[in-house]
Amino acid sequence: GDSLARIASRHGVTPTALLQVNGMTAGSLILPGQTVSLPSGARLSTPNAGSSPAPAAGSPIGIVVSYAMAQQGKPYQFFTAGPDTFDCSGLTKAAYAQIGVSLIHQSASQARQGRAVDFVNEPIKAGDLIFLITRNNEVINHVGMAINSTQWIHAPAPGQPVRVGPIPSRTIIVAVRRFV
Repeated sequence: GDSLARIASRHGVTPTALLQVNGMTAGSLILPGQTVSLPSGARLSTPNAGSSPAPAAGSPIGIVVSYAMAQQGKPYQFFTAGPDTFDCSGLTKAAYAQIGVSLIHQSASQARQGRAVDFVNEPIKAGDLIFLITRNNEVINHVGMAINSTQWIHAPAPGQPVRVGPIPSRTIIVAVRRFV
């Protein structure tokens, strides 16, 4: 789930310098478990450095995130909101329903609810909904929920269960909304 650009950004180096030190090109793939060398002057950090702490278990956001996390491994099914299957907006809708927040069951509509977060200048926090355009049609069509400032949980697509992964690159995020 990581990318060379994300690794370069995390360590304060340019993608070009990272490519050069590893003998790679812009089209190179990185694979799970692969070792990537850092150029001299790189800032050392871990993948979760600077991530926000987990929300308190009994807090509203703690309840929302805990519910979403408990759905890991459940299958994706279009236009479902649990309890046995979820699509992306169904997962976020069901999670926020746990604290009485009513969301529309459609990602583009959810992107107009809550409060906009200036995710370029403000940290993403647990419970924030993160919106993407995953097809080339300029319409928001995917949503997931931040579980901290570096990871999210989402129902990706048919054949892929609800799962946790790194928050996508800020270059493909089109909106972040906060509800609590």
